[in-house]
Amino acid sequence: MRISTGLLIKIIVIVVVLAFLFFTVTQREFPNWVGEINKNPETSKLPYFIFRTMLRMIAAYLLVVLFGITYGIIAGKYERPRKVMMPLLDILQSIPVLGYLPAAILFFVNLFPGELGVEIASVLLIFTGEAWAVTFGVFGAVRSLPEDLNTVGKAFGLRGFRYYRKLLLPYMFPAFITGSILAWGGGWYFLVACEFMTFGGRLYTLPGVGYYLANAVYVQHSIVSAIFGLIVFILLIFSIDKLVWAPLMDYSEKFKVQTLEHEESYKQPHSHIVIALRYAVHSFDDVWESFFSIPFVQKFQTSIKLPEVKFGPLLPPMNIDPRRMRFRNLALFIILFTVVMYFIGIFVAASLQTPLADIQQSFRDHPEAYSIPAVTLKSILRIFTAYIIALVWTLAAGIIITRSKTLSGIFLPIFDVGQSIPALAIFPFIVIIIFKYIGTGPMGLELASVLLLLTGTQWYLLFNLIGAIKHIPGDIIEAANSFGIKDWKFVVYVLLPAIFPGIIVGSIQAWGGAWNASIVSEYINYGGHIPFEATYSASGLTNITADVGGKISTIPCSAGRCAGDIEVPSVGEQNASLELHSASGSLTVPIVFNVSDIGENETAGKPMQIPFSAGTVIITKPADGSGIPLHPYSVDGLGAFISRATAEWGDPWLVTIAIGTMSLTIITLNRTLWSYLFGKAERYKFEMT
Repeated sequence: MRISTGLLIKIIVIVVVLAFLFFTVTQREFPNWVGEINKNPETSKLPYFIFRTMLRMIAAYLLVVLFGITYGIIAGKYERPRKVMMPLLDILQSIPVLGYLPAAILFFVNLFPGELGVEIASVLLIFTGEAWAVTFGVFGAVRSLPEDLNTVGKAFGLRGFRYYRKLLLPYMFPAFITGSILAWGGGWYFLVACEFMTFGGRLYTLPGVGYYLANAVYVQHSIVSAIFGLIVFILLIFSIDKLVWAPLMDYSEKFKVQTLEHEESYKQPHSHIVIALRYAVHSFDDVWESFFSIPFVQKFQTSIKLPEVKFGPLLPPMNIDPRRMRFRNLALFIILFTVVMYFIGIFVAASLQTPLADIQQSFRDHPEAYSIPAVTLKSILRIFTAYIIALVWTLAAGIIITRSKTLSGIFLPIFDVGQSIPALAIFPFIVIIIFKYIGTGPMGLELASVLLLLTGTQWYLLFNLIGAIKHIPGDIIEAANSFGIKDWKFVVYVLLPAIFPGIIVGSIQAWGGAWNASIVSEYINYGGHIPFEATYSASGLTNITADVGGKISTIPCSAGRCAGDIEVPSVGEQNASLELHSASGSLTVPIVFNVSDIGENETAGKPMQIPFSAGTVIITKPADGSGIPLHPYSVDGLGAFISRATAEWGDPWLVTIAIGTMSLTIITLNRTLWSYLFGKAERYKFEMT
């Protein structure tokens, strides 16, 4: 049974519409949702926004293809370059997108003033969210190339370019397509941040779908427009999946390694994308062969020979002390890491227009920096929790779905849409539900944080697992059936060992994605709180209740002073009401104050004096005409520390140290846990003999 494209589109639209109706009924804030959408001046520009977003994504992906294939092949085939390239890749992919933001904005906006510089910066930031999935996918495929395929290539005289074109590129094509799907998911994931960039006290925007979503949520505070933009976003992603990635994923079946013909062998797809790709490749081959058949070119080629590809394993010289090699590698890593972090510090400082002052002064001004090891451990535990949840459900779903064509046709496009929806676009809805039914206490914030981490973790695991399962050689399945290995035994003794490399690669990418997602999941910039302070001479004042935009906060009072936090829904002017409580009665008083952006300086206002209960209550914060910076909801973690150091403190040293700590944590986990498991996974790669 083959599910039609129209039916799948209907399924997704129905789900989104039901979610829309749910918010309409529960929030009761926008009964006239059609009018609310039309009222948004950006709605009529959505077709143009889609066009600009697609141009941006395609430009970034072309850079990813060039970088990922080149970097992955060189690092995978050649041992000496790999010693430098893989540590550098570990450092670069471990730096969150926020770490690249100052460099991108500063360099390109200064080099190309106006929208062009912002456009190039945005493409670069999308590139940083896409590049690592393709690069690691290509690297893993090159490293897992069976030695007997190399032997066959040598026997048939494959050298130079012919080796790459006829053997290596076709073999790594399935991993490249899987990595590309994840790369586009990563690009979509950070699209909002790349089209709605805030840094150094300035806002840089570009026309696009991500801008429409961010503008609806953060500027217009229109849930209706945000959901409508999300529907458009989902349909755009789904269309690309059905028109491009689904046919290419099917086409990659042609290149999986197997020695026997299988009943579910590759069938020729009829997609226009696949036909165009095959035509382009064959045309290139014809032009290449014709060009090099010219006598002059042949003479030139023989005079300038390219280095041949060595098929044998590259063994290190036996006269080098292993301890000396480890010391050399460690010294190289320290140099690379120091250089990268130094430039990040310079760019952050320049973007914040703050010089790199004495690091000791940064620690004196913000003693919270001493808690970096503790908050790092908390982030690791939080990510581990999200990872276990993701691993359990993706493993079960991957096995069940890929064993059924019907389920694959239904759920794979939906999962691809889900992995592409940006966290910044969906987290307001997650936060609304969590805060509404669980509250903004520690449990609600932790649950919201873990759910947001899942959006940056689970899809890497799922699609690597699906890719690994789909490319199990057919003869392995035939052999298992012949020996009567079925059901649970098939999963334990055949399926899990076969997909173990995919689990490890997906886990590495999942943890990297989780660290990136921690910046937005631990520092939830959707409402928050501001401080409240008051003194009183009134007798019997017990507490003060504040109602700001429907958010109720209770401030305790004792010994002539009331202090605490009141929750606010957003920045901007707030109309609130205060209710003073005492044993003899209560009094409701209106108050107007302003909530400024994160990190902005507080402005003094005129204290309010309120006669109450034979005395006076003096409210000093917030006061009429005052402006108080917003403190967003957050949990203790390294991601929250980076966001706070950037947005609230504006300290370049603390930003750099926190980013460096995150990078070192990721690299340490990769070099110890994941590299060990990756080495174990190489035992399970398929050989033809």
